[in-house]
Amino acid sequence: MNDQMHLALIINNGVSPHSIGAWRLPHSYRGFDFAKPQYWQHIARTLERGRFDLLFFSDSNNLHDNYKNSPDGAIRYAAQFPRHDPMPLVPICSGVTEHLGIGVTVSTAYSHPFSLARQFATLDHLTDGRIGWNIVASGGRAEAENFGRDTVMDHDERYDHADEFVELCGKL
Repeated sequence: MNDQMHLALIINNGVSPHSIGAWRLPHSYRGFDFAKPQYWQHIARTLERGRFDLLFFSDSNNLHDNYKNSPDGAIRYAAQFPRHDPMPLVPICSGVTEHLGIGVTVSTAYSHPFSLARQFATLDHLTDGRIGWNIVASGGRAEAENFGRDTVMDHDERYDHADEFVELCGKL
């Protein structure tokens, strides 16, 4: 039996990284600005010192709109809003660490295989192989609308598309 524990921090690139409303606490994020590289470097260095295995960026292509079918509440209360693209953070965080893995969520439904394979190949080199891809097939209505689609692919079609997408990325 393996007695080794593996640790990961799940976060997103935003003012409220994963603890909704934490930004309002008196001592939260004092001296830090999520829009500055120093914030992310501090997190990465802290995780490395703590012997974490992974800094994992959750992400989606929409605002939370579950409350009253509107993103207004998420915007008003900074419920994971704003949420920026996590991909540019990968070299910022990997550049100040030696062992920390970095995972990023990217949807197969709203990306192109060639450009995504190219991005991950570049990040693979820049991180010395410490990049990981959280593959999602995106089934949300708001995500589809953000990409000009009236409907979401049904479940089986989404996952067939995702399988083909991942296979193609591997070949590229």
